[in-house]
Amino acid sequence: MLLEMKDAVKQFGGITALSHMSFQVEEGEIFGIIGPNGAGKTTLMKLVSGILAGPKDIIDLKTKSVGALIEAPALYPNMTVEANLKFYCKLYSKDYALIDRYKDELEVAAYLKRKASKLSLGMKQRVGLFIALIASDELILLDEPTNGLDPNGINSLLTLIKKLAKNHGLTFIISSHILSNLEQVCTKNYL
Repeated sequence: MLLEMKDAVKQFGGITALSHMSFQVEEGEIFGIIGPNGAGKTTLMKLVSGILAGPKDIIDLKTKSVGALIEAPALYPNMTVEANLKFYCKLYSKDYALIDRYKDELEVAAYLKRKASKLSLGMKQRVGLFIALIASDELILLDEPTNGLDPNGINSLLTLIKKLAKNHGLTFIISSHILSNLEQVCTKNYL
């Protein structure tokens, strides 16, 4: 087991964002979390990633690192894609060789020299996924990664996630409010 969440409760003021949520994620799974907008999916992702603090006994995480694409990719708009990726390699103390390792598989090689501000939403999502891969080669969290993408972009991204999980032994947790997207890619769902 790579991750176990035990009876998680998270409140903001008087509003309950998570109410007694429990689940387990095994290594190599593509684990889907489905729920409507406002159901607490992003809060859950932020708890697992450590962005939000929570009681220490609710999350048992057996990994050294977590990569996350939550809400929108954090890109420096006036820097090229390559410069952004190099920045994150330095931030996470990773070798620049990771860029060469994933650039073709993630289909970003053609726009490495393009400024981040000039990218389409689909390209930004791929670069965001790339940054998550730089952060971790074990567990990747993707919060609503298909939002705003056209049908071809959705299918392409979901196919890429399956390929990355299979080829590199990665574990993914993906949230969505669209069940059909998760059904295409997930090996296990949490409703």
